[in-house]
Amino acid sequence: MKSGPGAPPNMPKPAPQTVTSCLTPEQANKGPGELLKNANADCTANRSVYADGKIDVDMTCKSQTGTMSVKSTGTYSPTELTSDAHIETTGAMSMSQTTHTVSKRVGDCTS
Repeated sequence: MKSGPGAPPNMPKPAPQTVTSCLTPEQANKGPGELLKNANADCTANRSVYADGKIDVDMTCKSQTGTMSVKSTGTYSPTELTSDAHIETTGAMSMSQTTHTVSKRVGDCTS
């Protein structure tokens, strides 16, 4: 995360986070692009490519407090997803951040 206007100087790098979620085989077979369609956000995909194991996304989302621009590239397979994203937020809280995501299938869902 980069420091910007209003951010404390020498802001430390955030600690890595681990999130576990469950996707059914049917959801996983639809690919990562399908998840964005269900995000319930006012987003416009300027470019949204999920093909041949590659991800290339450029999208803009609007909210009551501002706009978020996301550019993301990466790769995916039936069992893994890796992506790098650059996110710019403008409006009530402006900031810029870069994320690196690694996702792996860990097993079947347990209710």
